[in-house]
Amino acid sequence: MRRALGLLIVSGVIVGCAAQAVNMSWDLRPATRSNYGYTAEDPIRIGYYKDFRENISLCNSYLASLRTTDQRPMQVVGRASVDDPVNEPKEPKGFLGLPKRGGLPTGGILDEYLLVPVGTTDTLRLYFDVYHKDSLQVPKGLSFTPPSK
Repeated sequence: MRRALGLLIVSGVIVGCAAQAVNMSWDLRPATRSNYGYTAEDPIRIGYYKDFRENISLCNSYLASLRTTDQRPMQVVGRASVDDPVNEPKEPKGFLGLPKRGGLPTGGILDEYLLVPVGTTDTLRLYFDVYHKDSLQVPKGLSFTPPSK
């Protein structure tokens, strides 16, 4: 009986964790806007999921899949948080819509990544918005090789 109950709990945890994983389709098209991802005013809106670690993992997978036009992979050499010029931070709401004590504001911040194509000294900056979701595209001048599963 104990063993069956233990197996039931373990299988429930595994199924629950799998259900929370982000189901991402990497079928991305090239951006139509020339400044997509390259400016803080038009960031890559990767979206917010239940777990912030999932956002970081998603950004890292996206960045690892970017290539230059001559198929050089990109190397992340720096990351910073910068102000979002478009969206103001939102205070988390608690009971009855009152501000939540100790809660961190969401939005108002972008992640800025400094990238270097492997084997070059060229640098480029890409901006990510992890609080707002939009259809993902590939910034102009870059290509995308989906990550293997």
